[in-house]
Amino acid sequence: MDRNSSNHPNNRAGERPHEYRAHERSSQNGARRRPEQAHAPRADYGAAARPSRAVGQTPAAPQGSRRKLAFALVALIAVLAVVVVLRVAVAAPGQGSGDAASTSAQVSAQGGFDSQGSRASDGDVTTVKTSAGALSTTRSEADRSATSDSDNGYDAKPDEKTVYLTFDDGPSANTDKILEILDRYGVHATWFVVGTSSHLDSIKKIWDDGNQVGLHSQTHDYSTDYATESSYEQGLETLAGEVDQRLGFKPTVIRFPGGSKNSYDGKVADGAIQAVSAAGLHYFDWNVENGDATGNNLPVAKLVANVEKEAAGDNSCCVLMHDLESKSTTVEALPQIIQYFIDQGYTFDVLTASSCGYHF
Repeated sequence: MDRNSSNHPNNRAGERPHEYRAHERSSQNGARRRPEQAHAPRADYGAAARPSRAVGQTPAAPQGSRRKLAFALVALIAVLAVVVVLRVAVAAPGQGSGDAASTSAQVSAQGGFDSQGSRASDGDVTTVKTSAGALSTTRSEADRSATSDSDNGYDAKPDEKTVYLTFDDGPSANTDKILEILDRYGVHATWFVVGTSSHLDSIKKIWDDGNQVGLHSQTHDYSTDYATESSYEQGLETLAGEVDQRLGFKPTVIRFPGGSKNSYDGKVADGAIQAVSAAGLHYFDWNVENGDATGNNLPVAKLVANVEKEAAGDNSCCVLMHDLESKSTTVEALPQIIQYFIDQGYTFDVLTASSCGYHF
């Protein structure tokens, strides 16, 4: 995505265009008793067999009443058992990383989170208000790695104010710095990674911290990515394998280098989109950018101003930024960008296969 960065192989300074911008924003053991063994013979209960009792002595409860009482107790115990089972099911709708209890525990344990903050849990998705004042959504590994069979609602933006912080081209030497800032505020982001990065092992930390990992490009070489309508999707297979080795699954969320429409993929854009969609991949563009694609180490004030200007009036924002060694000021500007969205009342979330695509 970085147009002028010298960190990408196959890039020549000055030849990469500005990012395309959209024009509009028991059973028990033992033998089971046969029916004839269930009760003693009725003759045992004849009048001659009944013991006498003293005058004024309280009569013993009839045998039938005792049986009814026993049945009632058994029924009560059964009802209580059902209630316990239902409560457990509600508290733990999934297994492993997908259950609500473990998700809440995860949220409480993360640095920067206020253990007394408000929580709203929906299965394996938990939203909290962090000690830094941010409304932050945490998604389980199962939710982040899930895919979708359709594009229903794919271009329907969230009803509530939501912001997705996204980083292209990483991981890099700046990844740990970005992760530290996100952790300080208790929010998460989405990375679209590149296969030629020398820091691919950082993917595991990105993921373990609760962030999303998506695919960007194996080479980030436009002439290779867009040589044919299917070449980009084919290249993603190699990158997906690299991620699979580290995370145990192949992501289905992707971002085209330069976005889904740019000056390099003009002749193959439609075919490339059809190819990735047919492969079950979900692509994401953006509607807000900090501008770091236009140059390296732009002034912090300018990066922040770009975000504030483009986010103004948008109920939900997908923010394009870059994770590269040459983008140090992007790291420096990040706290101010996060604080802006906190002040504006946005909830921070990560992109999943069922999120809005913010397509151009």
